[in-house]
Amino acid sequence: MMPVTDASMPIGKVIALSDEVDAAASLLRHGLALLETYTFAARDADTVFVCLAGGAEKLLKLSTGLHALDT
Repeated sequence: MMPVTDASMPIGKVIALSDEVDAAASLLRHGLALLETYTFAARDADTVFVCLAGGAEKLLKLSTGLHALDT
């Protein structure tokens, strides 16, 4: 796979992409931190699931979008 060297992406899209990467990383980081301190399923399970599922969904969408840009 060749690296993308074309700098034709508008700065607004680059900023939006950066924000989405930060959001995905934040959700995954928070979900993993909650999982490390997981004690009560009745209290913590929904929060852990939402954070990890949301982060994984954002990561999948970012991966799909970046792959579409590369092909």
